[in-house]
Amino acid sequence: MEPRFEKLIGGGGEKNVYEDPNDPNRVIGVYHEKAPSPRFVEGRQHLTKIMHLLFPKNIPDIYDSSYNPHTIVRQRMQLDEGHTVMQKDYETNFLGKGFDANLREAANVVKRKLEEDPRVRDLSVAMEQLVDRDLNARNYGYDADGNPVFIDTFDPWETYPDGRIATRKFDLVALGEAIEKIEDKSVQKEAKGHLNELWNLLEAERREGSK
Repeated sequence: MEPRFEKLIGGGGEKNVYEDPNDPNRVIGVYHEKAPSPRFVEGRQHLTKIMHLLFPKNIPDIYDSSYNPHTIVRQRMQLDEGHTVMQKDYETNFLGKGFDANLREAANVVKRKLEEDPRVRDLSVAMEQLVDRDLNARNYGYDADGNPVFIDTFDPWETYPDGRIATRKFDLVALGEAIEKIEDKSVQKEAKGHLNELWNLLEAERREGSK
């Protein structure tokens, strides 16, 4: 049974998101499905942290994660009303048993706004050069300052049903080059450390899968 917390903020097919009972500025994501492996969970945390360091205004921070129970702890973002509309549309028209045509149209308006915003397109393109990411519009929104935000995490690799790595979902060279452009040397050093850890996890997972 997956753990539950008192205040549910949102949810979807992948996980439910709760307010952290110990810190209202953080959220806890509880996944419905078991993770492929502990290294996968660690790798996702390292990769998401790197992306936050590269895009600190656009990608929320990640603080912790666990394999069992399968959870993550992230920075809480106060998103715009449009994101709330899209979340309600998903819960009502996709997870629910009914259909609200007005809500569906309102969500489509929000989606078109995101698709037509050049800042969102630029962010999406910049991420695409570094990692694979979920293109679902519900992963985007605007923070309290109007900055475009991508709220999903970044999986480090895809796996076969038996757990072996099928596809790496990040570009090692492109990430390394992007990290070299970080002006703050302490942040750059931190990002390099996460990239090294990510690669070590990938190699260890490959060795384990080849046995």
